[in-house]
Amino acid sequence: TNRNVIGEMIGSATPDEIVLITAHLDSVPSSGLAPGADDNASGSVGVMMAAQILSQYDFQRTVRFVFFTGEEQGLYGSDRYASKVVADGDNLVAVYNMDMIAWDDVGGPTLRIYTRMSNNPGYDGDMVIANTFVDVVNTYALDTVLTPIITSEGGNWSDHASFWDEGFPAVCAIEDDYDDWNGD
Repeated sequence: TNRNVIGEMIGSATPDEIVLITAHLDSVPSSGLAPGADDNASGSVGVMMAAQILSQYDFQRTVRFVFFTGEEQGLYGSDRYASKVVADGDNLVAVYNMDMIAWDDVGGPTLRIYTRMSNNPGYDGDMVIANTFVDVVNTYALDTVLTPIITSEGGNWSDHASFWDEGFPAVCAIEDDYDDWNGD
């Protein structure tokens, strides 16, 4: 049905500037039932944890926590939502999408942050989000428990791509899918 679940914290100073923290709820089976623990209960829990922690603070910008449906079937929920925010004239300033963030079997833990390719006009906006994430990790000395890796390859296989298609800055955070990939 392409129904998404959305929670919102209205910003105190610039509520018309909106930051999205997102993940997809659905899963597909490789065989039998779809377990979905990593893809994508992990991203969904990441959004819930962010909402729980961030709810204790006030922010200048509005923060929306969005769970998409239909990602595995073709980004249906995020496509619909991205089209809606354009139609509504929403001013999205950043989209942080979490997809498969729990697996760590080799070294790490690492988190790959995908942006558009450097020759894409939206690259600079994506890099602001990615660099802010890295700065937070370093500022709060989280680099002993998480190593973010910025990857500018333009991967369009998760919900962040729906926002790229509409011209919004967005990144996708995912486990190290180069050499430590769960795939389930």
